[in-house]
Amino acid sequence: MQKVTPAGFAEAVERAWTGARHRPIFGWGPPGIGKTDLVNEVAGRLDVRVAEFRLGQLTPSDLRGMPVVDHDARVTRFYPPEELPRSGAGILLLDEYPQAVPVMQGLAQQLLLERRLGSYVLPPGWLVVGLGNRKQDRASVFDMPSQVENRFKHYLLQPDLEEWRTWAAGAGIHEHVIAFLSFRPELLHAYDPLERAWPSPRSWHAASEDHALGGSIVSSVGDAAGREFEAYVRMHRTLPEIDALLAAADSDTAFPEELSAAYAVTAALALRSDTPERAARALRWLGRRATPEWLNLFMTLSAARFAARGLAVEFSVAVAEDPEARSTVSRLAKTLHA
Repeated sequence: MQKVTPAGFAEAVERAWTGARHRPIFGWGPPGIGKTDLVNEVAGRLDVRVAEFRLGQLTPSDLRGMPVVDHDARVTRFYPPEELPRSGAGILLLDEYPQAVPVMQGLAQQLLLERRLGSYVLPPGWLVVGLGNRKQDRASVFDMPSQVENRFKHYLLQPDLEEWRTWAAGAGIHEHVIAFLSFRPELLHAYDPLERAWPSPRSWHAASEDHALGGSIVSSVGDAAGREFEAYVRMHRTLPEIDALLAAADSDTAFPEELSAAYAVTAALALRSDTPERAARALRWLGRRATPEWLNLFMTLSAARFAARGLAVEFSVAVAEDPEARSTVSRLAKTLHA
């Protein structure tokens, strides 16, 4: 099974879409990594429809259709559900595939092997994508028949902090959450069988909303991660005043030596720079005091945030027009490519 990051799986779906679309692909991964959202995001970029069936929640008639007696022909015909596509092109998403009971997997098997279900025929422009959890994810899954496994291209999704951080910077995730997970990357996805709530990209999104409203995040990510995050936030309150640093690039405030504080200050500068010009000032301050590691983190978060707001060009221009910021970026580029 090929191991990929979430972005790598999205690329695989796009490649399959631009190909013949006759070979289905399957994305395996733990709960909370965002498999379903990824497929829908790809469909959005491709501007195509998604027909989604959560097999683990369906009965046979939900997929095969209802039997109707044709008295004239003296046969029983099945009327397939309206969600099954009859024309055009798109992505047929079979979610929760391994969670489906064997009879449901058997029905889906004909759809995969023959692209048909009884008299129903899947149009040639549709790509079949399956998603599901593994047994080790404790997701109450059933074995997939070997002939079905052999029909799919299989990918194992694994969380990636850099990808998540880039997404989070543009998605409005709270700066405390981004800084904390930069400091504690192993908590981006940490399944805990003893907890009902545990850290995952999905639950951190919910935690960010809880934190922004002043509530505890324990209900979203569990007690251990939640308490550690709360301790981190208390430390965060002792940091230099971020707005003052953004207002004056020539501030003599020292860059933090302690690792968690360095993550916090760098993330805060990037995520509170509400204009490209303020980001350039922050870059000047960092360029005088921080090492390339922190400059690179600042640029990654800033670029993602301004790109999400449609201000990528303006950010580039603001840096280019500031001689010191431009020099800092040039030094960073040489260091990264050395």
